[in-house]
Formats: sequence, structure tokens, C-alpha cells
Amino acid sequence: MIRLILSMPPSANKRLTRGHRLTTEARQYLDDTAWDAQAQMLEQGEKMFTSPVQVIVMLYGWKGDIDNTAKLLLDAITRVAYRDDKLINRLVIERCKGGERRVEVEITAY
Repeated sequence: MIRLILSMPPSANKRLTRGHRLTTEARQYLDDTAWDAQAQMLEQGEKMFTSPVQVIVMLYGWKGDIDNTAKLLLDAITRVAYRDDKLINRLVIERCKGGERRVEVEITAY
């Protein structure tokens, strides 16, 4: 199992420019989060999944629509935590109370 604690992504409503390109903020989030996830996985001794997975996302301190977090977050950890996002067979997103604003992600074989 991979467990990650990551920063909150920008809302999906703010990730694209009018020309349908990623905003600077969204690109920076993708890069920073991929590096952070990779470092945490190395620390845990975990490797990328290459078979179907279940992803559980727990949002702490998120007040917006919870579905607006998924796309950018999952794109950021694709090719780090799992080979391709097509491997996600089950996705759970939960809003949680308490603690600092963050995202906790659990990825397990499915």
C-alpha cells in the first residue's frame, strides 16, 4: 500500500486558461506533487503499481466541490504511484474534518 500526504490541488475550475492550457499554478502543482509523491514512496520503499488499483482520497480542510480536486491530483501522481490512470478501478473521495489543510491518498491493489 502507498500512503501519501500531499498539498491541496488548485480547483479544477482554475486549472485551464482560456486557450485550454494548464495555468502556471496547475503546472507547478503537477511538478511539485509528483516529486513529493516520489520522495514519499522512496522513503516507504514502495514501487509504482502496474496492475489495477483502488485510490482513496481524503481531503482535510477542503470547502469546495470535492470532485474539483480529483483530476489534477490524480494526474500529478500518475506515472509515479501507478503506471497509467486507466489502472484506477475504484476511486473514493472523502471530505474529512480536523487538522491542517492537506490531501491524504491511499493506493492499494484492486
